[in-house]
Amino acid sequence: MPRKKSPKEFFRRGKEKGSENCTEGIDGSRVDKKPTDKVLRDYRRMIDLWNHASAYDLKSLKDFMKDIAFGIDGAEDDPDPVQGTVMVYWKQFMAGWRRNNDAIPKNITLLVMNDLVMVYIIGI
Repeated sequence: MPRKKSPKEFFRRGKEKGSENCTEGIDGSRVDKKPTDKVLRDYRRMIDLWNHASAYDLKSLKDFMKDIAFGIDGAEDDPDPVQGTVMVYWKQFMAGWRRNNDAIPKNITLLVMNDLVMVYIIGI
């Protein structure tokens, strides 16, 4: 097992390998991935379902995702369709929201994700 490098050594090695010469695309500008039409439809569907007070309010977001979770219909023989789907819907909503609005603060999104995992995925 190689010995652990100090941060100084780590970055020195990177410079030796040419990191300072590789600056293409490193200019501080935002780079958005071009989603497919299907992905954009999924984002739009989730945004169209939004009917709550404020996406920047924790209670509104939790209530919205509760309604989404209870509205999920699973495939045949799937005893708990929520487990595999609720996080996908949450991520679609968040991505769709960010495309046209200010991002929801990370502390709020993390609390909603924690709630989704605890209540709807592992059932605590």
